[in-house]
Amino acid sequence: MLNRVFIEQTGLSKEKLLGKTCHEITHGTNAPCDFYGEACPIAIMMKTRSACTLEHLHQLKDGRNQYVEVTAVPVFDAQGAPVQVVYMTKDITERKNMEVALMESEKRFRDLSDNAVEWIWESDDKGKYTYSNVTVEKMLGYTKDEILQMHIYDFFVPHEREEMKRKTFEAFAKKQPLRGFISKNMHKNGEIVWMSTNGVPLMDERGMLAGFRGADVDITGRMMIEEEREKLLHQLRETLSKVKTLSGMLPICASCKKIKDDKGYWTRLEEYVRDHSEAEFNHGLCPDCEKMAYQELEELKKQMQ
Repeated sequence: MLNRVFIEQTGLSKEKLLGKTCHEITHGTNAPCDFYGEACPIAIMMKTRSACTLEHLHQLKDGRNQYVEVTAVPVFDAQGAPVQVVYMTKDITERKNMEVALMESEKRFRDLSDNAVEWIWESDDKGKYTYSNVTVEKMLGYTKDEILQMHIYDFFVPHEREEMKRKTFEAFAKKQPLRGFISKNMHKNGEIVWMSTNGVPLMDERGMLAGFRGADVDITGRMMIEEEREKLLHQLRETLSKVKTLSGMLPICASCKKIKDDKGYWTRLEEYVRDHSEAEFNHGLCPDCEKMAYQELEELKKQMQ
């Protein structure tokens, strides 16, 4: 007996189907399924004396392939001997195509993930890692398997760990994407690794937070440059704070050259400059004054003779 659905699936008439074996109809050959690497459900049924369901790939009349779920059910007589087989097929082509597409998509993701320069990861809502690509070993020195036993806050430097853990879970609680979350982390060898994290929340069917998916970039080089820059700026500010400068209009005596300070006192020029700058004086004579001094000395000698 053949039902309408089976006849339509094969594309053959009832007359052409009657008298043929199942493998002649579905594979177009006289050899049974197991000859082509597919287990025969009827052979398994006869051996186990129970129903058997397998997945097969059938070829339709128009040449298209069809994935089917094949079930063979034994029918026994009064003495318990199998006398008939109920053979049923269910078209699962759409489901199999979806499974193949999903596997290909997962493979593409794995290929991209394992060759990315970013550390790509996923965690549950408690922060325990559920996925990691291999980049983490280059970045933090831990293998993928080691990472899956750890939490996202385990890498924060000890003296900042509790504070960074609090900030992390505050970000999780908002159920919003993370952008440029910067943290200082410990490499397996004890070195400091600065990382910038971007991520998105993972929600379950009830809209509850189920975890987080993110990508970390090593920014240690950039942070070291910024730290050195800040150090140099700090040193420059300290140096400038020690430098005294003179500015504005200074009242100076036209005769003795004393300067009037901001308190109203007249001070010798060199004392004023010394007190308001980093300059120190070393007294001597300029050429003109030296010539004048020698002339005065000569005149004084003549007067003494």
